[in-house]
Parts: sequence; structure tokens; C-alpha cells
Amino acid sequence: MFVMAEQIRITGVWKNDGSYHLLDDSGNPQAGNMNPAELLTAAVVGCTGKTMHALMNKMKISHDGFAITGLARKTVEKPVRIHSVSVDVSLHGAGLSDAQRARLLELTEKYCLVAQTLKRGADVSLNIMPSK
Repeated sequence: MFVMAEQIRITGVWKNDGSYHLLDDSGNPQAGNMNPAELLTAAVVGCTGKTMHALMNKMKISHDGFAITGLARKTVEKPVRIHSVSVDVSLHGAGLSDAQRARLLELTEKYCLVAQTLKRGADVSLNIMPSK
């Protein structure tokens, strides 16, 4: 069982033209000052949004924008790591049927590189290169 420590919340707000910005839990813009856990959460949010926007264009789904909130939970055990990430989407003005909603979510999850990497894991190697 994991004892939860900190929660990290990042929200991406997309316009229908595909442009977006990121906000922290207090609604403050995030640009260049995120810690590693926030960056990881932002990567999931950003990839999900970019993927979903591209799919909606391909599926000819019109919308008035959307917001995606990623909530990452860190463990307290050492070494600290992200235990889980949940992603919630609030889609404005799309009027999707249940079938369209399910298909959009299925394809977004399938084609979001960051979500797939986190779900399946990746080999990571760290190296210090000799100085020249």
C-alpha cells in the first residue's frame, strides 16, 4: 500500500484553433518554472490535448475549446516517485454522443505517446559523459 504525499495538478486550456496554455492548481500560468513532477504531469496533459485536438479535427468534431486537468500523486516512500496520474477532460460545445465520446477517449489514449510510455514503462539510462 502506498501512503500518498503531494498531489500535483496541472490544467491545460485549449482553444478550438489548437493553441493552449498551462495553469497550476491555483490558476497561475506555468512557463519555465515547473519542478520535475509538474513537468511530467504537464507532459501528460499536453500530449493528451494535442492528440485529442488532432483527432477531433480528423473526426470533424467541432468544439468551443476544452480543458484537461492532470492530477499526479507522489509517494512518500523513498525513492519518491509518481504513483498515479489521472486525466480529466472538459470539452466545451461539442455535443458528443456516448459512442463518439468513448471512441475519442479510446483513440486519444491509444495515440498519446506520453500516456502510452507511462502505462507501458520505458527503459531509462543515465550517463555522465567525460568532460572534454
